[in-house]
Amino acid sequence: MRNIFLIIAGLISFQSIANTSCGPYEVTHIKAQKANVLVAVKQNGCKGSVWKNLGVQGDNVTKSYQALVQQNFATNIPITMVFTDNSIDCSSAHYASGLYSVMMNK
Repeated sequence: MRNIFLIIAGLISFQSIANTSCGPYEVTHIKAQKANVLVAVKQNGCKGSVWKNLGVQGDNVTKSYQALVQQNFATNIPITMVFTDNSIDCSSAHYASGLYSVMMNK
């Protein structure tokens, strides 16, 4: 039993190490589609926006992400997006799933 606990704890620790934080971003567009929700974000100093996938339309976690993104859009408070893939290029579009969290920065 103890070995199973150690294996699970190790996997959780490894997963948290493999995350990539991107941002802070300014939200420029929000697009709710039948299948998913997309957000166009812009980093300070960059000329254009890039699209990021928030998740599957209708999922509770996607609704939470979308609520934070809409707050950013209304208040201009930057957000940081954390992805589970550590090879994400933060300056390019990302349409695959794998968003781990969205945080508002003050």
